[in-house]
Amino acid sequence: GSVLPAHAHPYEQTGYLVDPDSPQDMTRRILELLARPEERERMGRNGRRWAAAFNWEQAVEVVQAMNRSALSQPT
Repeated sequence: GSVLPAHAHPYEQTGYLVDPDSPQDMTRRILELLARPEERERMGRNGRRWAAAFNWEQAVEVVQAMNRSALSQPT
């Protein structure tokens, strides 16, 4: 399972997660957004709204929760 808390990133509402080692994956998503300006605008609005809801205290809590979860996972 993922170590990210459920609220860490509203996937496909604020953007796409891509494989950082895959230029093809990133290119595909960029081309999709270039072809769909309404989707790009919707994700941008959602992303700004989502980011505005956070502050540094919340960011620390999220990182600490991720660390606790990762440390509790069997290796």
